[in-house]
Amino acid sequence: MTLTLTEDEFIEFLKSPKFVEKPLKYQQKNNASYQMAQTLVRCPDFPELNLRMISQYHISRNPRKFSILLLANNERIFAIDVNPGTTHTNPNTLKTVRVVRGSHWQIYPDVKTAIPNNIDRTHQQWVADFLRQCSIQIEGGYTAPVFEVENLQLDLLGGEA
Repeated sequence: MTLTLTEDEFIEFLKSPKFVEKPLKYQQKNNASYQMAQTLVRCPDFPELNLRMISQYHISRNPRKFSILLLANNERIFAIDVNPGTTHTNPNTLKTVRVVRGSHWQIYPDVKTAIPNNIDRTHQQWVADFLRQCSIQIEGGYTAPVFEVENLQLDLLGGEA
């Protein structure tokens, strides 16, 4: 079923409280460098919408590369793509096959348009902003995926490591 919310209905929907009742459980995707979690989201004010939140992370890339999206009836309605790496195209989700650079939001009803946002934030700050803008509360709080830590050796004495 195609989602048909007016702009006013969508604004009301975003402001409506939403709840994630089970903790996100991250699982490795086909590529060992990525983890993904998805969970159902409940919105008492819009019970007719089948809502899911999906988060995908590259576990070793620095700066951190990840995306979080909210789906309604299997349609993307709100998303953030953080540090997508090199420039890329999103022919399936962007109006034109054009290059996207840097972090960007995609918001219903025009999810095919990337809205740049290259503010430097931590992973936790991006997630908090996404949850706040979507009025989502995660019972028990949010637990980030386990990112790999760079293995740096510091030669404090000036000798070889």
